[in-house]
Amino acid sequence: ENSTHYDALVAAPSDRDLITFWSGWAAIMLTTAVLCTAIWIPLIFSKRIKKNPFNLYLIFLLTPDMLVAWICGITCLRNALAGKFTSTFACQFQSFYMIASISANAWLNCAVAHELYKMLYCAHQLKRYKPPTHKQVALQ
Repeated sequence: ENSTHYDALVAAPSDRDLITFWSGWAAIMLTTAVLCTAIWIPLIFSKRIKKNPFNLYLIFLLTPDMLVAWICGITCLRNALAGKFTSTFACQFQSFYMIASISANAWLNCAVAHELYKMLYCAHQLKRYKPPTHKQVALQ
């Protein structure tokens, strides 16, 4: 059975509960964003780390999570500080970047799993495994 607009308004959480919710999510997401950034920066700028193409997978896996954490943390913080829902656009954009991030992570996990499969297959066949090049990783 579908609920009416009135039912949704009556069942909505109180403003105080929403501020608590946004504050909690802002704290969690901004902490996650800072930690992801602290891991991401050395991966991006270290020449020694970037030499190994497998580390590109780490960079590509970490980037969507880091972006989601920053954007979601800032959006929740804005709402909590304002004490109300501030932007319909931010809500619609949040839907977009959450779907994009989940899709990117799923794609990258498949790429990593495929590479692990190739590695294990070569080990089982007693063949030498040829790791992907930087270009192959970037194109996946």
